[in-house]
Amino acid sequence: MPAIGRGTVSDVQQSRPAAGEARLHSTNIGVGLICIGSVPRLVAQAHVSALHALEATTLTAIGCVHDRGAWGAASPLFGCKAHDTPERLIADPAVQLVVLASRSLHDGELARTALLQEKPVLCEWPVAPGTADVVMLERLAERIGVPAFVALTSRVDPVVNHARELIRAGHIGQLVSLNVHGTDTAEGKAAGAEAFGTPLAAMLRRAVAHTLDAALYAAGETVCDVHATASSAGDPPSPGSAAWPAGLQLAFNGRLQSGPILSALFRRTGGQRRKFRIEINGTKGDLVVFGSHGHPGAGISKLISGYEGARGSQELAVPESDESAFASPAAANTARLYQRIAHDLHGLHERGRTAPRLDEASRLHRILDAIESSAQTGISWRV
Repeated sequence: MPAIGRGTVSDVQQSRPAAGEARLHSTNIGVGLICIGSVPRLVAQAHVSALHALEATTLTAIGCVHDRGAWGAASPLFGCKAHDTPERLIADPAVQLVVLASRSLHDGELARTALLQEKPVLCEWPVAPGTADVVMLERLAERIGVPAFVALTSRVDPVVNHARELIRAGHIGQLVSLNVHGTDTAEGKAAGAEAFGTPLAAMLRRAVAHTLDAALYAAGETVCDVHATASSAGDPPSPGSAAWPAGLQLAFNGRLQSGPILSALFRRTGGQRRKFRIEINGTKGDLVVFGSHGHPGAGISKLISGYEGARGSQELAVPESDESAFASPAAANTARLYQRIAHDLHGLHERGRTAPRLDEASRLHRILDAIESSAQTGISWRV
């Protein structure tokens, strides 16, 4: 993947789009950004920073689901126009890519509106509360022939991608197991517990989703079956409550598609203790991806390699990991995501697609559903 920086997408005439899929013919992509409420720090630091860093994209318009006045005031700051409704932004002829950065229950409806107008869309994760909604959008995008992307930013993180390349090159031999540990610090409405119904469901779609997706992507695997257990210290929350129980713990194990085993432990913790660790074990050695900011893609990650019989392990240098030009690692990875989307929309990659799509999101949703069902019933579930 090219290094992050200002550079145009060229050679559009030689582009090769995926079969049956629309492509853009202009070298610069006009982006319309939709969020919920006032302009949050995430949008200002990640999406806006990324869009301004790449010449392949231009922030054309901003809009909101609520609090229209705040977005109008922010319009001069971002150097683009503001629409008073998301629908008007989607209908704007200058908008060629609709970005739904709201992480709200409206995302699925707005994604459908954009797809019906044959406009590519980028959805924040999670795309919608339920798997059925994601599958419906996936089928709609496939039928219309318009790409629909998902911000699974762990997949564009340089550390995760370097681990993936090393595994493909046989660095650790044959894959034997994946061990995943993570934490989630979110509470109340910010955690989305009121949207997903339970604190466990919210944890699954936050820390578990991003960390597990990074592990599976690096290993080139998917989950076949899973058995999960959840517990918490103290009294459980009352029905309908958005409060998180103290010490929420989730453990699960399962089998991967090619035979290796999966084991995982996630817990709810307070303060800044948001560590994660992904251990990928093979017949010749192992790789460890770890960090202290929630999940891969959200903060600084590191990669350690160890060989059987070797004295200790060593940290590996990761190509294209310089993020000094951005406000945060999250902003740098958002730029990498936009860079992949630009390549996909112009068909510049020989494999046709490099950015995460809705079919990958629906597969991840099904894995999370199986983990949740197993934790609730105490029996193993097939994915």
